[in-house]
Amino acid sequence: MGHSYYGNLDSFYLLNKNNYEIKYLTFEKILADDISHFSYYINLKNIIKLLNCKLIISSHGILFHRLIRYKNVKTINIGHGVQTSISDLSNSYQLLFDEVWLSSDLDKEIMIEDCGYTGRNIHVTGYLIHQRLYENHMNKNFYQKQIDKSENYILYAPSACSFNADNFSHPLFLYNLDFLSKLDTIVEKFNYKLIVKPHIKDFVTKNFDNKASEFIRKSKNLIYFKDLQIEEYNLNFLADILLTDWSSIYLNFILRDKNIIFLNSPKIDNNYNLSKFLDNKFIDRCETFDDISDKFQKIKDNPTRLNTANLKYLIFRDLNFLEINTNYNTRLKSI
Repeated sequence: MGHSYYGNLDSFYLLNKNNYEIKYLTFEKILADDISHFSYYINLKNIIKLLNCKLIISSHGILFHRLIRYKNVKTINIGHGVQTSISDLSNSYQLLFDEVWLSSDLDKEIMIEDCGYTGRNIHVTGYLIHQRLYENHMNKNFYQKQIDKSENYILYAPSACSFNADNFSHPLFLYNLDFLSKLDTIVEKFNYKLIVKPHIKDFVTKNFDNKASEFIRKSKNLIYFKDLQIEEYNLNFLADILLTDWSSIYLNFILRDKNIIFLNSPKIDNNYNLSKFLDNKFIDRCETFDDISDKFQKIKDNPTRLNTANLKYLIFRDLNFLEINTNYNTRLKSI
């Protein structure tokens, strides 16, 4: 179960559906009716099945977690992102899980040393979404079947936006039309098309700004990601460069050694205390549009990665991306 069927959850199903009987519990009845391995949460029969299953794997918290534990059902937090902020985790909901699986040693280090996590239930396994991305990155047949490279693409994927009125005039804000106009100009200069993918909180739980949406669809070189006839997962492969700000989506690009341009855009919360995932000596953030242009020029002049090798090692160390599912199954057998 989890907020959405994406990332580690769907990767776990795809890589392990022949080994276990797996059902995804969802509040979205339409999806439960359409997809065979989806079950509707608000259904007594499914709740009874839940209480009698052997294991619950969740990307987030679990409703009535304490009560479920009385049924002796084992629970695992499979993760959905990394610890990008410094916050007090001494009473975290993650303490209720039998095990919490983390993306990397850095993730564990931040949780314990910076966030005060006291649980002894955390294990560094890597994230299955990263194994899938890495394997498909190495698979030339995957590219030929899935990816249309008739154009050169950049993916612009910012974190969730704060709709504070002051942010609309910020030079690097998603909904600043002047910013979008300048992006349209610069990507044309370097012979790219820019795919705009807002954070899920912006295009699902909030209305994507109508003016920005209209501007993107009328632009010559900007593309709203929903208008592409391509699975969202494949955007990671379609794009040669990532443009982002405070989103951990950059991990999907750095594990495949792709260029990333980081922006110092407005945060959703100005009191957000950043962890080493987003605040370290290897991330050089653009403050102005001229900075962005300079970064593109450097990439054009020297396609070698801009400091990404050091950033990749800081995060993943010596993690073997091809053995992550093996790590998962080793942990499953142990409990």
